[in-house]
Amino acid sequence: PLRDAIEYRPQVFETLAIYRHDGTLNPHKTNAYNGPPRPELEEAWDKLMNNTNIRVTQDQLGEEFAAQDSIVELNDGSGYYVTVSAYHGLHCVQRLHHYIYAEHYYPGLDEFETFMLRRHAGKYDGHRQCVVWEKIEQWMAEHSFDPHEPGLLVHPIFGKLDAD
Repeated sequence: PLRDAIEYRPQVFETLAIYRHDGTLNPHKTNAYNGPPRPELEEAWDKLMNNTNIRVTQDQLGEEFAAQDSIVELNDGSGYYVTVSAYHGLHCVQRLHHYIYAEHYYPGLDEFETFMLRRHAGKYDGHRQCVVWEKIEQWMAEHSFDPHEPGLLVHPIFGKLDAD
């Protein structure tokens, strides 16, 4: 059901450094999700991760997946509890951020609490619908090139990037 909501748009990828040479955040790199803990970072992550618990019907899920013991059926009969794998990945990135700033997010953890944070997820087995990664790798191999090949790249403003 999510595929119907996906839309693509062109966007400029900013290659500015997140941090300046002095270790402070670059004010020209607009990203609320990186840097040290601060209220706007917490608000941005909370907003991003707020709707990760998704309810789908059996028809949307498919009988094959609904029959698996790793899928949680909602007790009110309204459907099944799922999440979108991209959001699971974002959750993991958020955990890495928390680990970088562990003194802020997890002050004074003992060994057992640290172990539990590392094993916070439930059951990993079960059926999923996954991308056939080999096909992506094949496409990448067929379309890749060496940007360091002399004379190949032409900068849109400065012209050729090598000295001929």
